[in-house]
Amino acid sequence: MTNKILIGGLVAIAFVAGSMMTITADAKQEDDTTFFGLLMELETQIISMQTQIQQLDLFGEKGETGEKGPDGDKGETGDTGDKGPVGTFPSYYVASDDVTGSQVGTAFCDSGDIATGGGIAHVQGTFQAITETIPKISGGVPIGWTAAYSGSNAQNTVWAVCADIAEPFR
Repeated sequence: MTNKILIGGLVAIAFVAGSMMTITADAKQEDDTTFFGLLMELETQIISMQTQIQQLDLFGEKGETGEKGPDGDKGETGDTGDKGPVGTFPSYYVASDDVTGSQVGTAFCDSGDIATGGGIAHVQGTFQAITETIPKISGGVPIGWTAAYSGSNAQNTVWAVCADIAEPFR
């Protein structure tokens, strides 16, 4: 199809150029009336050529869409992004519960804060053994620390290490 278009175009150009040269040569020898007559004849010939070129059926119907081609090569790595803002690390504090005589004590964190650890410390009295030291859980969240011990007249301190969680994260 491309060859037909190229050949048709070249023929048209050659024909027009040859006609122009003939008209120019003839116009020098004759008067203006003849020159304009030749121009009219040239216009008629050009219209005739356009009609003939259109009838060559150089363009067929649109074909079906072809299959997808292979993926292209991977692009270059993009620029490194800007550094993000400095994060904040929650502050910590120790909550405690002084227990005397009882064998179980719980140290609670402030409301909305989270217990990250804890334990028990013997202060005075008869103390035999720690039987339990576990987080105090409420709704799946560690809110303090509980410790149990055996002994009598003992004074102990149960403590919890609490993360001070900022208001928007509670």
